[in-house]
Amino acid sequence: MLLLLDSWNRLISDETISRGTVKQTPVYPRDIVHLALQHFAHAMLIVHNHPGGETQPSRADISVTKDIGKTFKVLEIILHEHLIVANTNCISLKRLGHLSEFH
Repeated sequence: MLLLLDSWNRLISDETISRGTVKQTPVYPRDIVHLALQHFAHAMLIVHNHPGGETQPSRADISVTKDIGKTFKVLEIILHEHLIVANTNCISLKRLGHLSEFH
């Protein structure tokens, strides 16, 4: 899910970008960029769930986050956060240090 924000960090739109299986969900950075540009977003947050209950980000989670962050940096769109939710727990990729190069 994407939360697209304006320059005052007010919600412009919340968009479900993909639905998957228990083990994986395809996420394509170009689809995320397209939505951000379509809504004239200044910033965004990415949120996704891990239905298995494990909050630790996978290598794919980290990789796609970095790809999106690099692209957004060029486009001057801020990637504030990528949250992973599992059961009643939540983990922040920003807090884990995976977004520091994009701020």
